[in-house]
Amino acid sequence: MKKLYEKEFPRIVRSEYLERLRNLRHKKLIKIITGGRRCGKSTILEMFRDELPSEGIKKRANYFHKSFAPAALTIFDNISL
Repeated sequence: MKKLYEKEFPRIVRSEYLERLRNLRHKKLIKIITGGRRCGKSTILEMFRDELPSEGIKKRANYFHKSFAPAALTIFDNISL
């Protein structure tokens, strides 16, 4: 029996956010998505990552890191960004 977190759920396609990421794709910037807990930030990045092979980008060239460890979290303010 699969645990709840191991199941695949239907994704809500967030077209506007994906389009913004597509427009920034060729800019050498780190993309950061912020928002409340469980609002779909990681899912948006996963959907964006899943589009890249269809554009000829090899899977091993993609790096997607997700960490919720308190030591890995850094607080940014508007000035430092």
